[in-house]
Amino acid sequence: MTTGAAEAPTKSERTRAVIREVALRSFRERGYDATTIRLIAQEAGISVGTTNYHFASKNDLVQELYLDVQLAHRDAVTPLLATTDDLVDRLALVFRTGLAELEPYHRFAPEF
Repeated sequence: MTTGAAEAPTKSERTRAVIREVALRSFRERGYDATTIRLIAQEAGISVGTTNYHFASKNDLVQELYLDVQLAHRDAVTPLLATTDDLVDRLALVFRTGLAELEPYHRFAPEF
């Protein structure tokens, strides 16, 4: 019988979330090239093997970054789109908010 309350994340889910958080922070601060699996594992306080268990490669973590950016972009632009029906204005809103969400990664863009 469920109580309607959200279940607590498992240890595996918590570990995966920590790896993801550390990796995304490192991508923002250091860029793709300087972010290594070894560095991520060290900063997360886990082994390289544990990191590889949850994410097979650094590219898998980049996919997580792309997902975060897309979700943040959607959340940022959705209320703005409700302010106009003009197609050009709406496209401009989508473009500008997309660039704003990518801003933390601009200096590292060629690496991605």
